[in-house]
Amino acid sequence: MNFPLSHISSLCKYTGISFTAGAITHGFFSGERAIWTAIFGVVIYLVGGTLEKIANPDKDHSWTDILLIGIVASIGLGFFTGGLQHFPDSPARSSWVVPVGFAMSLLAMYLMEGKGKIKVKAPLIYGGN
Repeated sequence: MNFPLSHISSLCKYTGISFTAGAITHGFFSGERAIWTAIFGVVIYLVGGTLEKIANPDKDHSWTDILLIGIVASIGLGFFTGGLQHFPDSPARSSWVVPVGFAMSLLAMYLMEGKGKIKVKAPLIYGGN
């Protein structure tokens, strides 16, 4: 493991999630600026995933995991964290954004980390609770 590269990877992934969350909670559905912010967030998240793959070559993550599943993860985590953060400001939007984000992040985590290692039933039970 390359520690500096792993650290930069984490910074990029969390920064991407933050940009995506901010775009969603501050007007994703109402403005062009927020759409560009969300796209930037997803791209930064994917850069972080790429750096993580380079820093940890022993991990069994394919480019499909990083790119396709990474997009689902970054948007899902953005929905979830942004919806929670701004629930008091926009409860109508947050009431559906938070559960959708949770489901997307659960799906992405299962596909990236659990596929072939755990049965589908476990994440479904966890997600249902």
